[in-house]
Amino acid sequence: MENQDVLLKLLQDSNKTNQVQQQTIQNLTTEIQLLNEKINYLTNKLFGRSKETLPVDDNGQLNLFNQETAFEVVSEDVPSSITVKGHQRVLGTKADKLKHLPKTSLEHVLPLEEQCCEHCGSQMKDIGRTKVREEIRFHQAMLDALVHYQHTYSCQKCERNGISSFKKSA
Repeated sequence: MENQDVLLKLLQDSNKTNQVQQQTIQNLTTEIQLLNEKINYLTNKLFGRSKETLPVDDNGQLNLFNQETAFEVVSEDVPSSITVKGHQRVLGTKADKLKHLPKTSLEHVLPLEEQCCEHCGSQMKDIGRTKVREEIRFHQAMLDALVHYQHTYSCQKCERNGISSFKKSA
């Protein structure tokens, strides 16, 4: 008997939860329908037909040549040719703008592993640097000019043998 009572109690509880779940499902479906109607209304209002009407004549036909909307074409004397004053391009303004900024140099050097000659394998020597470009960097409330230098390397052993081997950093 106790098992039957427990089973009946479980069955009643499950029926109650089932009814509650059915009610929440019904509420959610009605809410979804209302939201879909709102979406349709708002999209129709946003992208739907706009009120663009033309005046209709007495016999139901549109009048293309309405006197109220007609406009007059004003003829103006348009010159046949327009003369523009010539100008010359100003050269060398970038250097003038950069000369007052503090300079910071950035050296592009090869790592020691890459300073080996491809022909004989000996260590290459730094023979100079080349200015590649100059650019402006903006730091918060400060400007400076960053000058890039590229180092060039050559193998002195190959130079003595008449073979030219140069290598530049990236």
